[in-house]
Amino acid sequence: EEAWLAAGEAHAERIDLGQTAEDLRKELAAEMSRREQEERARKAQFEEFQAAHFQWEDTAAKNSRSELALAAQLREAQDKVAVVEASTAASLDFARQAAAATTQASLTFAEQ
Repeated sequence: EEAWLAAGEAHAERIDLGQTAEDLRKELAAEMSRREQEERARKAQFEEFQAAHFQWEDTAAKNSRSELALAAQLREAQDKVAVVEASTAASLDFARQAAAATTQASLTFAEQ
């Protein structure tokens, strides 16, 4: 009878160990599944970040090109303003000289 009880206990222990092993396999599978999901989430998050970064770089490059074009237009406008200012100054100087000459001629004529 003791041998029979010992065999029964050993069998029960094997069943418990088998159940424990099965539980551990299930826990391991669940943990692996959780880690795979986390890895997929990290990968998706990185891809979103990377796409946003590329979009930012593209926008920055476009803005840079726009800024360069605007700077060129500004320089061109400044050059045109400088030409107009120089022309206006020359015209004013010529007008002053002409007025002075006319005034001098008028005074000289009046004295005679």
